Amino acid sequence: MKSTSSSPMKKASNLQLRVLSGVIGGVLLLGSVWWRGESFVALFSLIALLSAYELLTLAQIHIKHPGKTAGVLSSAIILLLHALHLVGALQSWAWLWAPVFLFVFLCWTLLYDRHQGQPLEVMALHCVVWIYVLLPFMLYMRAAYLFEGSYHYYIALGFLLLLWANDTGAYFVGKALGKNKLFPRISPGKTWEGAIGGGVLSMFVALGLSSAFQSLSVEQWVGMSFLITVGGIYGDLTESMIKRSLGVKDSGKLIPGHGGFLDRFDGLLLAAPLVAAWLYWSARAAF
Repeated sequence: MKSTSSSPMKKASNLQLRVLSGVIGGVLLLGSVWWRGESFVALFSLIALLSAYELLTLAQIHIKHPGKTAGVLSSAIILLLHALHLVGALQSWAWLWAPVFLFVFLCWTLLYDRHQGQPLEVMALHCVVWIYVLLPFMLYMRAAYLFEGSYHYYIALGFLLLLWANDTGAYFVGKALGKNKLFPRISPGKTWEGAIGGGVLSMFVALGLSSAFQSLSVEQWVGMSFLITVGGIYGDLTESMIKRSLGVKDSGKLIPGHGGFLDRFDGLLLAAPLVAAWLYWSARAAF
């Protein structure tokens, strides 16, 4: 009897923790986006760094010495250079030192004695961290500075709202109507009905954003919605595949009740490069 009664109480406690951390996280994210460009860049650079840390930590399951400390340090330096350049505190030419730094770091990684047994795996891991984790976050931040080199909060805000709308619609429609599995080998819980529901809700939000923020055209907002839906689905599936291959449920425990930062921002990782490319192309095509 004792274990039976404690189970609902535990679930209620987990739900309260999940809601509380979700509200606090949402306020921090939206507040940083709305306040100013520096706060936006600072917070998302930190999120990118913590996401890189999570992936390097997960890699320890298969790689004995993944060079986590060096990986976090290199990620921090890259994100710092990028942030300083984005907010105008670093000249454009100085940003070119980042590729030089990465090349030197890879050479050092290969020569470091502790990694002699798995040099290729360690080198590949750090490349994945830079390309799969850091680059999408940097492109997301850069998209908000795409026009005239100044910060436009509505782009960063709209991206988040569209991403959340897609996740919310997919969850509730999938729960209510989901029957046809989207990719059962990787993520048995996701359905085609949920994916369509997420896309429809995201499209409605995009139409609302096009009325509220007319600096971007309706076509640009709708295109963002479509790309975030597609990128969000594949980003979620990609992260699920990584976790399934490593035999873990969550990417980490840094967010109480929600797992890790990779769990919460997996959709951004594949959607951000698509959206940045779309905004760049559509802006040029308009002239």
